Amino acid sequence: MASILIGITFLLIAAYGAATALRHRSAALRHVVWTCAIAATLLFAPLRWRVPQRVINRELPAVLTPLVTVSANVSAARTDETPAFAEIAIAVWILGSALVAFPLLVGAVQLRRVVRKAKAARIACPVPILTSPHISGPLVTGILRPVILLPDDSLTWAPSRRRAVLAHELAHIRRRDPMILLAAHLATIVYWFHPLCWLAASRLRIESERACDDAALRIGLLPSGYAGHLLDLARMFNPQPAIPMATTSHLESRVKSILDPFVNRSFAARRTWLATAIVTAAVMAPLSTLSLRAQRAPGGGDIVG
Repeated sequence: MASILIGITFLLIAAYGAATALRHRSAALRHVVWTCAIAATLLFAPLRWRVPQRVINRELPAVLTPLVTVSANVSAARTDETPAFAEIAIAVWILGSALVAFPLLVGAVQLRRVVRKAKAARIACPVPILTSPHISGPLVTGILRPVILLPDDSLTWAPSRRRAVLAHELAHIRRRDPMILLAAHLATIVYWFHPLCWLAASRLRIESERACDDAALRIGLLPSGYAGHLLDLARMFNPQPAIPMATTSHLESRVKSILDPFVNRSFAARRTWLATAIVTAAVMAPLSTLSLRAQRAPGGGDIVG
């Protein structure tokens, strides 16, 4: 278990360093980095358990070589304590994962009910658009069949606001953000005790929103008008368990990015995804297949029991 924690810590630190180095590049590129990091985090433990391990033996010099005699009853006590500690650790991990997963499941069930009761909107769009009085802002939900949910008052929106909202939400769907966000949720459920995993999920969501803002601006929307719509929607928005266009979290940085004419707004091409995946696999390969085992140096002391 310790080797798994060390491995995912190294992967997430490497992703944070890469995203920091790419801070002047596009949000879509940083989103690719965090997506690959989340995927690597989820795949690392299964690979570590299933892939044949190559053991590297290293001789370590003996600093102290005392002769220690351990009685039989102490050895038996240590043997009994180890399984008990492992059982407690597993129980705590299961309890923590359940506590993290429960609100997500409740939110997903509630959102599913909203979708079932929502009404179809007569708006030309490549994906279904539904309206509901139970939401106050636009959002995307659904993994295999994503839909766009709009509040009931969206029918009275100005055409410019409707165009901005649909451009942002369609960008989420084209980029497969609902599925990627689900993977991030799974990572926080499995590694709920790891602060870097929560950081990765948070950064992933931030870069996702910025990348969709950039995608909306690339089709010709005015940055000032788009930022105004974003601020208006954020004032009335109640966060939902999905991907909303406007939330108050990190809103200031998003608006600054939208209004900055020098921000790189390029999209992530397929070759970018491929290159990032190859680099991630190259980092994972030694972490998941190599094990270091220390050997006693010649002349070292013995532990006798």
